[in-house]
Amino acid sequence: MGSYAQIIVDRRSKTAEVISSTSDDTKMTNNTAEMIRAGIDVSCTREDREYTKYDTSYGPYKFEKGLYDRLFEEYHTLTGKSLKRW
Repeated sequence: MGSYAQIIVDRRSKTAEVISSTSDDTKMTNNTAEMIRAGIDVSCTREDREYTKYDTSYGPYKFEKGLYDRLFEEYHTLTGKSLKRW
């Protein structure tokens, strides 16, 4: 299995962030599911392409540096719990 880009999308703010290039998306998928259960309108996906610092969007979503961290904080504020990082 090859490497791919993991992308988190915040549908409310219409933003996205490329999290990493890896061959295992289990942690991001689990964290996204927990965020959804907490009422945060997010999704995650993977792309079989590389993204560079010059890319500005993913489909209709603008890239937001630090989005994943912001969503972690929002989750903690809503639930009082912390999600596991990589």
